[in-house]
Amino acid sequence: MTDLKNKKMEHLAVLVSGSPHCPEGKIITTGAIESGKGKVMAEKIVYVLIDWDLIGRIIAMIFDTTYSNSGVHKGAATIIESH
Repeated sequence: MTDLKNKKMEHLAVLVSGSPHCPEGKIITTGAIESGKGKVMAEKIVYVLIDWDLIGRIIAMIFDTTYSNSGVHKGAATIIESH
């Protein structure tokens, strides 16, 4: 996507769900990030999970299969899991 100044921006959305408090799912953040690299996405997601007091409660994560998300060494899922 591009912003109002025609600068290309990456965007990230984080949705959480789980019974009994949120079985339908809740978007807890959306917004622009400086790049689509796994480290950048992971840092944003971890920050949001800590802010919402969810960091120790994650059971599963779902990402699309791009390398920046699912890469074994630098993917966002791998980096988040290490936290």
